[in-house]
Order: sequence, then C-alpha cells, then structure tokens
Amino acid sequence: MVRIAISLVLLRVRMGDSDTVYTLDEALTTVGFGKYQGLLLAYGGLGWVAEAMEMMILSFVGSAVQSEWHLSSGQKSLISTVVFAGMLVGAYFWGVISDNYGRKKGFLGVASITAVAGLLSAVSPNYKSLLLLRCITGVGLGESPRFLCMKGRTSEAYNILRKAALLNGTALPAGKLVSDQEQDQINESTASESTHLLSPRVDEPYKYKANSSSLFILFSSKLIRTNLLLWFLYFGNTFAYYGVILLTSELSSDQSKCNSIKLHSEKSQNASLYIDVFITSLAEVPGLILSAFIVDRMGRKFSMVIMFVLASLLLLPLLAHQNEILTTTLLFGARTFVSATFVVACIYCPEVYPTNIRATGVGIATAIGRIGGMICPLVAVGLVNDCQQAYAVILFQLMIILSALNVLLSHSRQTQFAKGKTGLKQCNNFSSSAVHESCAFIGVNK
Repeated sequence: MVRIAISLVLLRVRMGDSDTVYTLDEALTTVGFGKYQGLLLAYGGLGWVAEAMEMMILSFVGSAVQSEWHLSSGQKSLISTVVFAGMLVGAYFWGVISDNYGRKKGFLGVASITAVAGLLSAVSPNYKSLLLLRCITGVGLGESPRFLCMKGRTSEAYNILRKAALLNGTALPAGKLVSDQEQDQINESTASESTHLLSPRVDEPYKYKANSSSLFILFSSKLIRTNLLLWFLYFGNTFAYYGVILLTSELSSDQSKCNSIKLHSEKSQNASLYIDVFITSLAEVPGLILSAFIVDRMGRKFSMVIMFVLASLLLLPLLAHQNEILTTTLLFGARTFVSATFVVACIYCPEVYPTNIRATGVGIATAIGRIGGMICPLVAVGLVNDCQQAYAVILFQLMIILSALNVLLSHSRQTQFAKGKTGLKQCNNFSSSAVHESCAFIGVNK
C-alpha cells in the first residue's frame, strides 16, 4: 500500500495541476488513420517484400545448383532447410530485441543482415559457403508508442503520437498521456483502502511489471496451454505453406522424370518452372482478400478450420501424377487457402499475448513454426525427387488436418484477456467476436 501511495503521489506531481489524462488507445483513436499510417505501411511493407523475395528464391536456387554442382536430393533439400534453421534462431532473437530495445531497431537489424547475407549468397564459390550464407540470411529474416509506454517512456511516446497527429491533420486529446500502469493506479486510487484490502486478489497473478522477464511471463502456468496451441498452429501452418511453395517447383521440374517421359528440353522446363511459380505466387492476392473478407464475419477459429479443410481437399488429387495445368491449378488453390490461414494466424497470435511480451511470444511461436519449415524441404524436395509424390502429399495433408483439429479443439472457456500489467482481466468487458475468441483461446479458468 505504501508503494502504491508513493507512486500515486509521484504521478500527481508529474501531471501537475491538470487532472485530465488519456491513454495510448484513446490517443490513437483520436489521431485516426491517415498519412502517418500510410508511411508505416510502406516502411513495413518493404521488409515483407524483401523477405518474400528471399523465400521465393528457394524455388529456383536448389534446382540451379543441383545441376551445376551435381548435388544429391538430400543436399538440395538442405539448402532450404538451413534457411529455416537460421529463421528459427532469428525469430526468438529479434523478438527479444524488439521487446527490449524497440521495434524500429529490431526491424533495422533484420533488414541489414538479410541484405548483406543475401547479396553474398549470390557469389558463393561452393556448396558449404552457400549453406552458411543462406543460414545467416535466415537469421535476418517502427518504434512502437505502446512499447515506450510499457517501459515508462511516455514523453517519447507522446512525441511520436504528436508527429502522427500532425501528419494526419488531427490533434491529440487535451490532458496528459499516461501509461496503462499509471491509469490503473489512478483507477485504483478511487477505491477506499478498506475496500482494497477486502477485495479478493484474483487479478494478482496477472499484474505483470513492465520490466518483468519476457520469458518468465511467457512460460507462466497461465499461458502454457495457449503456447502449446499456438506453437502447433504455427508449426503446421509453416510446414504446409512452404511445402506448397516447394512442391510447385519440384512437381514442375521432376514430373517428366518420374513418369520416365522426356517431354521438354531443359530450357523449356526452366521456362515452365518460372511460369508455374509465377502463377501460384499470384495466389497470395486472393488469399489476402479472402482472409480479410471472412476473418471478422466467421471468426478467427472457423476461418482457419474451413480454409485448412479446403486446402487439404485441393491437394488430394495430387496423390497421383496430374498434367501440368491441373497441377498448377490445384497448387494455386491450395496456396490461396494456406496463405489465408497464415494471415489469420498472424492476426490471432498477437491478440492473446500481453503487450509487454507480445513480440517475444510471437517470436517464439514463429520460431517453432520454422522447425516445420526445416522439415518440409525433406518432404517436398527429398520425397518428390525420389519419385515418392504420393507420400509427400499424404504428409502435407496429415499436417493440415492436424492443424485444423488443433484449432477446433481449443475450448471456448471463459477466460481473462491479457493486456500489459493489468493482465488477463478484461474479457468480460468486451463483446466483440475478435476479443471473445482471443479470450477463449487462452484457456485460463476464471
């Protein structure tokens, strides 16, 4: 109680005579969406474009160096595997960096390492150096006002919000910007000391300090079930998504070999590969549109389940060899739905973690997903190269079905929603389907 009283006195002194305060969420609502958010979208979008280009290279590099350096199927698949191994390390590392030093510094570090290692990969003299540089590239694969507020740096957060309001042609609310922790202290001060002492301490386990260890909070007993569900979701989604990408190049280049029919010259096969990869890559566009259209209409959970099922159905005919047009069409459809589930999962995961561990939580979930990415080349490249297409497709379908079941089996128990220091206590105050689903996914009893 003494510590709370001292904190409140210091807060009142810092605020001065003004009793009017506003939180970050209230400031963001007032600032609105405008030029500032557009610049952030372009800034972050360039990073995603660079990552997408690095991942799409995997469809071509393996086949190119296999013929030039006379690699086996295992060596060819290892080129893709080491990229995901690097991403496994980088996903956690950059998550911690972002949580502790800000998203902007983390983003700049990611972009720098990816650019340097990616350029050096182009001049690799041999197989081993290529593996090393692709792994470093995998490791590489703006400053957040909320992060600043969580760290108590509200003055810096205010400067960022003021800049956003200026660019958007709006103004910040009147009063003083306070962090969520300070707002909680103000709210608690309205209750009498006796009421405070007599109130049940049900929220105590969730009152995370801003400087608490991210890992300590993340691996607390209240979040274990959430972690396991999200980890398997990311594992299965990554395995299926990148598996479909690699299947496109492998089925395009190895179909004639496995059928023992020489259909095209090498030059013609390369042209066909580029066309097939280009067409299936366009599936990202309807995937994004589809996810945006149904995610709020059907909810996160059922959106993912339905799209997982549809992706599995489209892969079913590939248990047998099909002609090139049908194969490309089926892979286009499968990639549309798998990429859409990936988008929904990326929306879903941050919603169920407290703000002060969000980047670390998403980073570890992404890292677990990269393990699926490490395994998928052994299936999509190794098995298909050995003319075991049916077994490869069965494994991908099995993982997709298990991912759908994982989402379905997340019980809709009443829980408390995690948000910063106040923890998981706000579920019952919200009625939107998005928050309700996020609360249900955590799986913490009241």
